[in-house]
Amino acid sequence: MILAAIAKGASAERIAKVLDIDVRRVREKAHLLDGIAEEAVRLLKDRQIIPDVFRILRKMKPFRQMEAAEMMIAANKFTKSYAEMILATTRSEALTDKEKNKRKDEISPEDLSRMEAEMRRLQHDSKSAQDTAGDTMLSLVIAKGFVTRILRNENIASYLNQYHPDLLTSLNMTIDAISTEGRGLQRR
Repeated sequence: MILAAIAKGASAERIAKVLDIDVRRVREKAHLLDGIAEEAVRLLKDRQIIPDVFRILRKMKPFRQMEAAEMMIAANKFTKSYAEMILATTRSEALTDKEKNKRKDEISPEDLSRMEAEMRRLQHDSKSAQDTAGDTMLSLVIAKGFVTRILRNENIASYLNQYHPDLLTSLNMTIDAISTEGRGLQRR
């Protein structure tokens, strides 16, 4: 939006005044995606990401920026610390020349290998969880339907209410949670 306004001739000062923010922030936002690979931008465009993450991504070459974006999406983590961890585990050949010169021997090869192995394991676990989420949700929806049908029986509902009110409350909360999660998955 800021880029579109600047492209149409609005000054950074005027935009800052209208939005009631500092002019430095307007300039920062105008150049936020400079040096970021288009594919990484496309992957991250619908996510809430702080500017520091983009500063960290700029230290990586485009192919590594895309990998980093995919890792952040898979882990559903878009924080500065997560981006720094990805940067720390990035091999020097995937860094920009400017960053390579700064880095030298900050991390030992053994530490880097350990972090890479952990990252691969996390990616595998995340992928497995994504693959099984649909089946798990289907099972929960079926169980929810069964329990809901049982609770419609007035004899069962009144018995639970009289002798096990905590169990009835717990069942109702679980049914509501499954319903809410199901709606959330449908929107995605």
